[in-house]
Amino acid sequence: KIRVKSEATKILIDNANVERAKVEKQQAIASEEAAKAALVKGTATAIREDCEKDLNAAMPLMAAAKNAVDNIDTDALKTLKSFTNPVAQVVAVTSAVQTLLGIKGKKDWSTAKKMMGNISKFLEELKTYDGANIPDKTLDSLRPILAEEWFNATAMRGKAAAAADLCDWVINIVEYNRIYKIVTPLKN
Repeated sequence: KIRVKSEATKILIDNANVERAKVEKQQAIASEEAAKAALVKGTATAIREDCEKDLNAAMPLMAAAKNAVDNIDTDALKTLKSFTNPVAQVVAVTSAVQTLLGIKGKKDWSTAKKMMGNISKFLEELKTYDGANIPDKTLDSLRPILAEEWFNATAMRGKAAAAADLCDWVINIVEYNRIYKIVTPLKN
């Protein structure tokens, strides 16, 4: 009886050892998967934090673009509109605004004056402009002017106050769009 029990016990111990080896193998796989999951979670957290940081950086740009429009004095726009032959940089700024607003046709001073024809309507268009959805084609056409050394509010302030604010609006709305397009796909 003892020998039979001993053999049965040995079989049970051998089976237990086989099962323990299987469990240990499964635990090793589970530990490896947990480590991979932790790594993925860490990467996802870092991406989320970067996105939040970039989005937080974009919001002041949108606010700056809105502020640039809010600061445009209607009298300054009337003065700008009254110019008969402004300097080329002022025309370039208004051309950039025309491009963003999707105004077709020649980007010259007469078209710019038509764009600013109804100043209240023009300012409302700028205030409600969807900076998140600027077509890539529009952005591509703006790249050369945005790269100009003089294309900034400070340089334009000496040319015309309204042109400086319009320039500031163009720069900030385009930069907002750039960051928005980077961050949005990563948020989802």
